[in-house]
Amino acid sequence: MHWELESKPGFLDKQCNPSQQCVLLATENGTVTGDLAGTTFTGSSAAFSKSGHFASGRTDLFHGTVKGCGSGTLVFVVRELADLKGGTGDWRIQEGFGTGDLARATGHGTSTGTVDKDNFRSQWDGVIDCGK
Repeated sequence: MHWELESKPGFLDKQCNPSQQCVLLATENGTVTGDLAGTTFTGSSAAFSKSGHFASGRTDLFHGTVKGCGSGTLVFVVRELADLKGGTGDWRIQEGFGTGDLARATGHGTSTGTVDKDNFRSQWDGVIDCGK
């Protein structure tokens, strides 16, 4: 399967411990097109390196349709390595969190993305088993 995600940043908050080790907490609202079609709401956290790269973990709540499966919701768990221009990642569907026709869906894959001044754009590829 292949789909594209275009999202806009929402909430951003930098949090640091007393040693000044910091993480960025963020949300995004997105639109999904392709073999998946619908919307996402994402929560993430990122830690930055001195080289300008960051490691991010995110949870994407998807609501929409999956080609050949039907409609409902899915939860994607995503790991990313990126810089301020773009990055790569891998994803998996968190089993047991789907609803509707997607209640038993499983899957995994990879993603690549770019950043511009207003949006994040990413392409996702992988395998989704409807669980039917």
